[in-house]
Amino acid sequence: MPDSVFDLGGDTLMVADTVFRARSVKSRGNQLLWLQIGAGHGVSGAAEWTVLASLIVPIKGDERIFFGCRVNKRRVRRLVALGLWEDGPYFTEMHRAWKVNIASRSFDEIPAAGVDCVNSDHGE
Repeated sequence: MPDSVFDLGGDTLMVADTVFRARSVKSRGNQLLWLQIGAGHGVSGAAEWTVLASLIVPIKGDERIFFGCRVNKRRVRRLVALGLWEDGPYFTEMHRAWKVNIASRSFDEIPAAGVDCVNSDHGE
């Protein structure tokens, strides 16, 4: 990853025998969502990734990007949301949400109503 890009985390997605990643990254003051595909290993043996889709996400105030989300309390694979951090088992104040669409190589916006995301650090 270039020095000007900071990986803020994300999710790994398996489709058949292909590995994809949905990542939150920061670059030149912008926060973005990237959809990446595994592109083998480099000379050093480290995994290499190719960016298939990129979406600039305007962040306001204390908003954050979350992975591991649900719609109406049902887990939905490949869902990313933007909302506020809360001290509870789920983040419930979501402002925007996107479904990762591997077939079209895009992030498809969906209504944020009913979306929440697991707080994996809650209770530690």
